[in-house]
Amino acid sequence: SLDAHELVFTVDKDNNPTEKGAPRHKVRLENLWHRATYIVVLHDNSHNCDDDKQPCGNNDDNETFILVQRRSKLKDYCPSKLDPAPGGVLGYGESYEENAQREILEEMGISVQTITSQQQQQEAAHSTTTKNTMRRLFSFPYEDDRVRCWGDLYEVVYRGSLEDIKIQEEEVDEILRYSVSEIQKLVDDDSDQWMPDGLFALQLYLEQRCTQRKIEGGGMVGCVRA
Repeated sequence: SLDAHELVFTVDKDNNPTEKGAPRHKVRLENLWHRATYIVVLHDNSHNCDDDKQPCGNNDDNETFILVQRRSKLKDYCPSKLDPAPGGVLGYGESYEENAQREILEEMGISVQTITSQQQQQEAAHSTTTKNTMRRLFSFPYEDDRVRCWGDLYEVVYRGSLEDIKIQEEEVDEILRYSVSEIQKLVDDDSDQWMPDGLFALQLYLEQRCTQRKIEGGGMVGCVRA
């Protein structure tokens, strides 16, 4: 993560880079458009599964588990909030992929292998050498009264144990493992406990997931209400 004086990758409203970046504190104070990453971290236990067709926990919202960060109370934005799509603000000149790899490693101690297709993801799930994978999905704009950014959304599949996760204490207070259904219920009960842009990113992820399931003939399995 960047400190208050390091340069952020600022952009215009159409995601075109500005001539130079701006200090993080100015980006926050003036709510400048910038680039950021959002990472949905799936916890996949497929190496303990007998299903040869699909990874376990990847079929419905009760069995799809997402690792959620509780942000440190020291954060300048949304301290102590729950974040279902952690990531970070890009430093000036940094690529989206570089940022996503750096953030997931710094904040959770997870090293990843970048892949480009679901087929590669399935191959990794059934590999004898268990690997954590990261796949880029798409970019999207987000805007509210505190944040204006162009986010790049990634899906990370973590195939290790929760005990192996090493949190960056100045950034993260704890890691929680929730099913998609549990997240939906918790958000319904008290949405103020969650990061609004992180929830927006997760909703986009789940909508894409639902569309993909329909294309594959899975009906409404894996879909959530909007």
